[in-house]
Amino acid sequence: MNRGVYGSGAGEARKIRDGHKGTIFLDEIAEMSTHLQAKLLHVLQDHQYSRLGGRHLVETDVPRVGGDNVDVQEAMKTGKFREDLYTG
Repeated sequence: MNRGVYGSGAGEARKIRDGHKGTIFLDEIAEMSTHLQAKLLHVLQDHQYSRLGGRHLVETDVPRVGGDNVDVQEAMKTGKFREDLYTG
C-alpha cells in the first residue's frame, strides 16, 4: 500500500485519484499559481504522481475537461496561465 498524506492542494489530488479511469472537470486553473499549474501539467503528461511522504508513484488515467472565467489567451500573455497547459 502506498501510504502518504496529501499536502497543499489535497482536494485536487483526491480529484485526480478519484477521477482515475473517468473524466475530471478542471475549473479556473488560471486562478492557481503557475507553480501548481506546473505540477498539474506533470501529472497530466506523465499519468502518475506521488503523495507527500509516499514511497511509490501512483498511476492515473484521467481524461479531462477544463473551463475558466478569465480570458485564457490574455492570462497566457501576462504569465498567469502556462501555455503548455492550454489545449485550445
